[in-house]
Amino acid sequence: MKTLHNLSYRHKLFALIIVLSLTRLVVACILELGNDESYYWLYGQQLKWNYFDHPLMVAVWIKIFSLNLFLDQYPGFLRLGSVVGCGVSTLFIYNCVKTLASERAAWFAACAGGRQRDGREDLHPLWDWRRPVTRL
Repeated sequence: MKTLHNLSYRHKLFALIIVLSLTRLVVACILELGNDESYYWLYGQQLKWNYFDHPLMVAVWIKIFSLNLFLDQYPGFLRLGSVVGCGVSTLFIYNCVKTLASERAAWFAACAGGRQRDGREDLHPLWDWRRPVTRL
């Protein structure tokens, strides 16, 4: 029987991503939309090439993950792009640090990067990934 200590860093990474993504998804489904998220939902309804203060990709992800706004009455679907983006960015952080340093350093960087503020933020792909690497 494999224990947590016997698992490879890659397996631990996927377990981390799954646990954090499920936690974010539960929180995303429970909480009401905030001010910024209501604005994202509003401009997700009318896609344009440019917005005054937000990139188009946020609106595109809202449109994709809410099935062309068919499921827009459920906040979890409006935030699903952010939850997926956090998981992808954790994997990206792990792979980058593994290439630059070691698999152990990559694990610690993924753990620190995986604790991004919450699943409701902008699609912030890289959140201070250097801090855990410089402290090893």
